[in-house]
Amino acid sequence: MEIQEINIDEIKPYKNNPRDISVEAVEKVANSIKEFGNNQPIVIDQDNVIVVGHTRWKALKKLGKTTASVVKKQFNKNDSIAYRIMDNRSNEESKWANKLLKEELNVLQDENFNLDLTGFNPSEIDQFFLPKEDKSDLPEIDLNLNENDVKMIQIFFNPEQETKFKEAIEKLYQKYNVDNISDAVYQAVINESNNS
Repeated sequence: MEIQEINIDEIKPYKNNPRDISVEAVEKVANSIKEFGNNQPIVIDQDNVIVVGHTRWKALKKLGKTTASVVKKQFNKNDSIAYRIMDNRSNEESKWANKLLKEELNVLQDENFNLDLTGFNPSEIDQFFLPKEDKSDLPEIDLNLNENDVKMIQIFFNPEQETKFKEAIEKLYQKYNVDNISDAVYQAVINESNNS
């Protein structure tokens, strides 16, 4: 794999990139580049179109960089589309080992390291260091609601999570012997609340 340094203006974003890139994500990557350097190349195709690395490219532009490290590779159209989607989708499969993450954050905190550079925001970091609440004296939630207590609640989730959501709801239908999303979600939330 050959890494090249090229003029950043020669790199073109893919116009149909299916992943929305938030301002916050660009800011986090920019802060990381400022602190640690640009240690990860952008993958581009033979026409200098980004296959992987849109957020990094935007962060470098934000920082006023004139060059970027790239890996340039021949891709046919289908390969570049599939690789781009897989690279973004694979991030959703990862989960944090919270105990190990807390230990790592503690190491950084003990050294007075700027925890913002981990990519977690302060409220997320606080959750790792706050003592767990004693819930033993909290009242049980009353499951016997009357019609006047019923309110409409909307649930929003990313479109790419729709399949997983539907599969989870199907399992909840069977588990709680219900036939609609509202009852399934309600019962799951109540059970989780009572078990925590």
